[in-house]
Amino acid sequence: MRLGDAVAVVAQPIARGIDYVFGTDFQHCSGCYDRQQFLNRISDHFWSKERVMTEYIIIKQIAVMADSPEDAVAKIKDGKTIGFQVTERPQPPQPRITEPPQVRK
Repeated sequence: MRLGDAVAVVAQPIARGIDYVFGTDFQHCSGCYDRQQFLNRISDHFWSKERVMTEYIIIKQIAVMADSPEDAVAKIKDGKTIGFQVTERPQPPQPRITEPPQVRK
């Protein structure tokens, strides 16, 4: 059960009781539905069973003594690592496919 659905299970009977006593319509509140969907998205993000792979860019700085750039590249394995940087490569949001695409005839 997702977080928003769990909150709705508790909140719906309370809203139904308030509606009965005061003649309101909290049970069908669109704001409450929006919050339920928001909590479900949070739940999906943190507790999703699907793993989303992220691409990273790794920059490794290596110091070598060489006569030319070509010589330096040839001596990479003998060099000393002096620093590295890891950054997440920005990716556009990928849509989740919930059902197979329809084939048009």
